[in-house]
Amino acid sequence: VAAAAITLGCVSGVTNAVPLGLGFLSVGDWGDTEAKSSNVSALMGDYATKYAARFILGIGDNMYDTGVTSVDDPQFDSKFVETFTADSLQIPWYIVGGNHDYYGSIDAEVEYSKKSERWVFPDYYYRETVEQDGVSVAIVGVDTWLLNAGDTYVSFDPRKKAGRVRDMERLRHDRDSGAITEGTFVSIARTFATSEAALVDEEPASAESAILRDDEQLAQIEAWLAEAAESATWTIVVGHFPCFSATVGEHGETATLIRDLVPLLAQYNVTAYFSGHDHVLQHIQRDGVHYLGSGAGAREHSGMNDEYEGLVAYTDGRYGFMAHTATNTTFETTFVTSHNGVAEETYSFTITK
Repeated sequence: VAAAAITLGCVSGVTNAVPLGLGFLSVGDWGDTEAKSSNVSALMGDYATKYAARFILGIGDNMYDTGVTSVDDPQFDSKFVETFTADSLQIPWYIVGGNHDYYGSIDAEVEYSKKSERWVFPDYYYRETVEQDGVSVAIVGVDTWLLNAGDTYVSFDPRKKAGRVRDMERLRHDRDSGAITEGTFVSIARTFATSEAALVDEEPASAESAILRDDEQLAQIEAWLAEAAESATWTIVVGHFPCFSATVGEHGETATLIRDLVPLLAQYNVTAYFSGHDHVLQHIQRDGVHYLGSGAGAREHSGMNDEYEGLVAYTDGRYGFMAHTATNTTFETTFVTSHNGVAEETYSFTITK
């Protein structure tokens, strides 16, 4: 059922009212020490308690900067277990992969689901449903690395699960300029060496067809969305790369997702698409779908295009996350930022149907 109305509210400080309904949190770009040093992890614990959160969306870049090497990588402890320690955070984390996760072993992150009770990452893309008091939220986790055939630095064939560095000179330049860290450079160069064994199909000249389309995943996403449209109160899709983004000086919108995924979101009346990658909190609305960028868990960015089409609200220059609650008729979202380590709610809105 499509959302019928939206109520906006700009807030300051912290509201004391206890939200009613099925609660959850969303955070992207969260897998580094800044999640703890900025107090985001502690504030998430407070809000998970306040919202009686049933789950958390972990929207990629789960392990900065270079992913993990194995299921026993100590980063799982240091950046997850020992960072998000509150009792209220010992609930399912529905994880999707980001580009930094692919710089290491994405399969090790999937495998870690068997080692951790709260880390839920059963496959590159998957569907879950959470129900409470007659409210059902369908969660479709998608793999935007595969949908986009890699990222700025890596060309990746979703059929062969193999990739190569697009331009080693650019990679070196961005390392030398500080755009990426030495560790990221080494990880990309090692994981996606331009050896013959790792080469994907040569990209055709046409920009439109240069990206290899992940038809298998797109077909599965459409099937899941069709099912959810018939059975769920609310449907949310979670992927690391944004479809639309108003940032300036960061990654911005993703053309392949606008081409391939956005039409499905609109066709099946998806409530919201959650993303990270750009390190801000932002709300964009296009064709009835709400695009929620929650990419500030352990990274922050300043610089937004206030004239970007569909931009409703944003908070930049701060670490933060989002808190949500769903009832049979409302879906509420609040931006929560860490301001000198103290929670500050900068924006809220409610979808009503």
